[in-house]
Amino acid sequence: MIRACVVPLLYLGLLPWGIVSCVSVDCHTHNSSDSFIRNVPAAPGYVPPGDAATLPAGGKVRTLTYSIDPDGTFTFYRSVETEVGFLGAEVESLGRKAAKEIGIEPYDGVEVRSVSKNGPAAEAGVRSGDVLLKFDEKSGLSPDRLRYLIESSSPGQKVALDIRRGGEAFKLVAELGSQKQIESGNVFQAKLNVLNDLDRSGLRLVELTDETRPAVLGPNAAHGGVVVIDVLPGGPAFHAGVLVRDVITHAAGQPIATLADYERAAGPLERGGRAAFSVWRSGARTDAEVKLETNATGEGGVHIPFVFTYKHKPQNREVEVLMGLLYNYERCYSVRERKDQPENYGSMGWGALVNLIAYTSNSRGKGKLSLLWLIPIWWGDD
Repeated sequence: MIRACVVPLLYLGLLPWGIVSCVSVDCHTHNSSDSFIRNVPAAPGYVPPGDAATLPAGGKVRTLTYSIDPDGTFTFYRSVETEVGFLGAEVESLGRKAAKEIGIEPYDGVEVRSVSKNGPAAEAGVRSGDVLLKFDEKSGLSPDRLRYLIESSSPGQKVALDIRRGGEAFKLVAELGSQKQIESGNVFQAKLNVLNDLDRSGLRLVELTDETRPAVLGPNAAHGGVVVIDVLPGGPAFHAGVLVRDVITHAAGQPIATLADYERAAGPLERGGRAAFSVWRSGARTDAEVKLETNATGEGGVHIPFVFTYKHKPQNREVEVLMGLLYNYERCYSVRERKDQPENYGSMGWGALVNLIAYTSNSRGKGKLSLLWLIPIWWGDD
């Protein structure tokens, strides 16, 4: 981000007038591509392999998603909705003092804090302050164990409740109600092969396996390909419009199904030459022409103290003349997310003559021209 901010002072009589001015370009945020392959919805019709496809009794799948880490770890997640038992009573642990007063072992029951109006516990006659000693003839109750026993029971099931109220002990029978429960977790993992081609094309790629390919491409996909999991901001593929999560199906006119196919097709191409890629994105084919480089991740620059500075690396370029007071410029690139989709984003800004005139713009078409620090002219959408 350009930091050439100046504070010119104009004296009108004895009153100083200060104006702060600087050109600001958002360069150094959101450059983490790997975060975009997190909880991506699985392709429609996908069924996970083996035991991962088994659902609890009465369970209904809510979401199927996958993630791919930079090291190639593929994780498949599933959330399942089930109907479980419901008692309608809030309880807490029975401490030593309360247990001693009613003559039982500490923590061998739970105290009812409240009951839901018209809930199963209330309908059965349970009251606030009761001590529940057994649930369906199971003792050793704690709040967690009771919750487990209730949710492991079926809605509509009748259960016996052993109650202690003051000096009186008795049984009640409750018919459990129903509540929805959503359980989420990963159901399988796989290790994918990774190719780091950042120095040449600005891409990091993974090769899908037979188990993972249907989740990404769909169970009936007519094409294979390797998946883009990282795009170097400002690198060759970035400028060609390749996005994270794109699937490269062809390179240099050859079909790509594996990383070995990719290396055979793109490997012989000369650095500085152009590679024609076909990618699959959101159900449609897109073509991209990537200019290969020898050191796309390299950095460099020139610095003459107080006079001239030029810095360059893939994600940004900076120029300052006379410490930025005469002229300052920055162009930057980042990979970020917008409306749940990856986006290759660019912005630039410059200021001249202590920013008497300054200009900023971004790749979405939004711009701003400032004159004399005080007159901004905006256009475009953010």
